[in-house]
Amino acid sequence: MSHFDPVRLAIVGAGCSTGVMDYQPVTEAEFSDMADLGDWKYAVGGIHAAFEAGSYPHASELVAAITVAAEGQVHHPNIDIRYPGQVFVSLTTHAVGGLTTRDTTLAGEISRLAALAGATPNTASIRPCR
Repeated sequence: MSHFDPVRLAIVGAGCSTGVMDYQPVTEAEFSDMADLGDWKYAVGGIHAAFEAGSYPHASELVAAITVAAEGQVHHPNIDIRYPGQVFVSLTTHAVGGLTTRDTTLAGEISRLAALAGATPNTASIRPCR
């Protein structure tokens, strides 16, 4: 008996990728060579970033923008928002239990969104979200 998944059906029916097999593993060494992801640090089998948004409402707006990007890529980070305006983001691909190109692609988009929002990276504050 097969499992009916209406969300997956809608994605496939719309001609979109479900993301089931459209990624490649990324090693810690390969990640270290990715110069465009300087906002992110590798730890605990994934990558993590911290952004200072200036206020709690601005942090919430950044989280909303990240949510839209994540939905568009069908890949969802762990996000933690803290007073007075800190946003912590963690990415890993659960299907493989580690880092993949899906994570690094979304990380680049999240960094771009943070910069557009005026949020500054705070690599000293990076900690994995659970």
